[in-house]
Formats: sequence, structure tokens, C-alpha cells
Amino acid sequence: MEMFHPQRTPRNKKIKGVVVDDPIPASSKDGAISPKKETRSLDLAVETLVKKHNKTAAQCLKLGEFGKTEQVLHKALTLQQECVDSTDQGTDEWRRIRAQTANLYGSLEYRRKHYEDAIPHILTARQLGGASEANLLNLSDIYLRLSQYLEAEDASISAVQALEARLATHPSVSRHGPSTYVTLLVMAATNVAVAQQHLGRPAEMVRLSYRRALTTAERELGASHPVTSELREEFAAYEATVPDPPPAVQAPSCPASSPDLVLPQIGRAGHTVGSPYEDQVVSHRAPPPGPAPGQRSRPHSPRSPVQNV
Repeated sequence: MEMFHPQRTPRNKKIKGVVVDDPIPASSKDGAISPKKETRSLDLAVETLVKKHNKTAAQCLKLGEFGKTEQVLHKALTLQQECVDSTDQGTDEWRRIRAQTANLYGSLEYRRKHYEDAIPHILTARQLGGASEANLLNLSDIYLRLSQYLEAEDASISAVQALEARLATHPSVSRHGPSTYVTLLVMAATNVAVAQQHLGRPAEMVRLSYRRALTTAERELGASHPVTSELREEFAAYEATVPDPPPAVQAPSCPASSPDLVLPQIGRAGHTVGSPYEDQVVSHRAPPPGPAPGQRSRPHSPRSPVQNV
């Protein structure tokens, strides 16, 4: 009796229009996986996991679960440091992911009132180009609380510029409410004035910063809004501590027979061109020993921790 032996189908042989492939990849016949594919798969897995940790941390922070937030962020940061090489960390996507982790860490420490611990995280996010507008405002508030007024002025101006850019490029964002971009802009602009006040900047420069903040508040929030009212009181308190500017002196006319007579030019301190804050000249003057009579000893700051990161 003749035995029937089924024929093995050759690899890649077409059978009724179907291509039969070898189930084992050519690169893995010896049992090994392609190193390039393995590395890429691992990178994607780490990226996905870090994003998941960031999302979970944001949810926990919103619920006020600070302990759990820290645990999840620690996992995300450890994965970034141990599983992502320096080349990948410099890509746009990883810079965005790392900035998000740093933003969340900064917000966590700020809300726990660990102000000095929040600074390096917010600065990291800022260096990566991903610091949120809210955290830039938080940074200015932290520096004011720590009496680091030069840093506070810089952070406040950065917050103002970032918030103005946000409102200009995203006109559809909510412009009203206790924690919207307009309110944050008014707070940041006020912090500029407060920092300049403590640095002993010229009175006209401080007045100009207060007026800008107050004008924005009245235009966007309304004259009777609580933030506007508080700002108006702060401005009035500052005005009470500085003397009125001297009246303008009209320069005498120069006779035609006196061509050598040169009169001093009278200019206004704090005058800027273009962006309201980018051209202000900052002199590294030591801060005054304390607030003048009638000045507030504590600067204006957000009344509640900013949560949107």
C-alpha cells in the first residue's frame, strides 16, 4: 500500500492568490529579536507609560491627593531618567513630556506651600520651553514671598508676556472667571509693579506698571470686579507713599546770540517702546531695607493656588 506524503508548501508560494509567509521573521530565526525593533518598542512603551503617569498625576493633583500625586510623578521622572537616553530626551515630543512632568511637580510643591522646592521644577519646565502660564505666575509669587524681588520682576514680566500671547493667539479661550487667563494676566501685571516697588525702581516706572494692570482689569473684568477693586486700593496705597511729581518746568528760550547754551533734556523714567515690558532697563539696585510707611509688607499674589498646569 502506497503511503501519502503531504507536500510542504514552499515559502512565499502563491496558493489561490494567497501568499504563505514563514511565520518566523528572517531576522529572528536564531531566536533573537532585532535590536533596533526591540529598542523602538521599548521607547514607545516608556513614552506611553510616562504620559499615562502624567495624566494620572494631573487628576490626583486636581483632587488634592498630594501624596499619590508625588508617587506617580516620581515614577514618571524615574522612567525618564533611567530609560530614555539623552538623544531622545532632546526631541520635541520628549521635551514636551518632560516639561509636563516638571510643571506638575512645580504645581504640587506650590500647592503644598513648599515654595523653594517648587522653583527648580518650574525653572526646568521653563528651560524646556513648556512652562505653563499659571506656573510662571506661581514662580513670580514664590519669589515675592521669598523677597527675591529681582527674580520676581523677571518672572512676572515673563508671565505677562506669556499670558498676553495666549490671549492674542487663542481668542476663543475663556476670558472671565476667577482663574481664567485675563485674571491671571492682571495678577501677573500687578506682581510686576510690586516687585519694582520693592526694588526701589523710579516712582514713574512703578506707577506705569500699576496703571497698565489697572487698565487691563477695568477693561476686561470691569470696574466693580473684586480683583479690580483690590488693585485700585493697592495703587492708591502706593501713591500715598510717594511724593507728587514736580511740576513741569518750561525751558527758557535760547537767544539767537547764545548758540553755546545747552539745556538738560528732561525725560520720563520708565518710558518703554514696543512691548510694555520688554524694554524696561533694570538696574541691579539693592532692595530697600523695608516698605515705606503705608506700603504693604506682603505683595499681591494669587489668592489661591493655580491648578491649571
